[in-house]
Amino acid sequence: MRIRWLVATLGVSCLAIVGCSGGSSGPTPSPTATTPAKSPTGTAIGDKLDVAGLAATYHGTKDVRGDHSVYIEMEDNYFAPTVLRGRPGQRLLVKVENESQSPHTFTTADGQVDMEVQPGMVAEARVTLPRSGNLSFFCKLQKANGMAGGFTVSGPLDAPGKTITPYDR
Repeated sequence: MRIRWLVATLGVSCLAIVGCSGGSSGPTPSPTATTPAKSPTGTAIGDKLDVAGLAATYHGTKDVRGDHSVYIEMEDNYFAPTVLRGRPGQRLLVKVENESQSPHTFTTADGQVDMEVQPGMVAEARVTLPRSGNLSFFCKLQKANGMAGGFTVSGPLDAPGKTITPYDR
């Protein structure tokens, strides 16, 4: 009898713990859910932050130094993560998913990538990070609204990186 009572009590306790833990009733975390709520400079999610010479709407930081690929979400007016910390000269496969209802571009300031991504689609491109400093990326259609970000390998986060000049073409 005592064993049945003990088993029943443990069963009820386990159910109570599982019920109070939140279980899976919350949203499924996205690949960028591990990014901090604040940038290294203390900027909160949704605030403006100077990244690689551009004003960006901040939506997280990701360390990609040990990675071969990275997933970036695009929504109206931001990229998540916004700041990606890499190694000098690192090559990355960048997978960009457009989660908005509008088309956007993923364009790097040095001209390596300039692709349009339709709503609900995922596009991929290879990017080589600079040997030093920063490389900005942005949406040509929403850049003025803060839809920008950057890869950083050294130096101040707000320092502009290489951009295309007429002589680079």
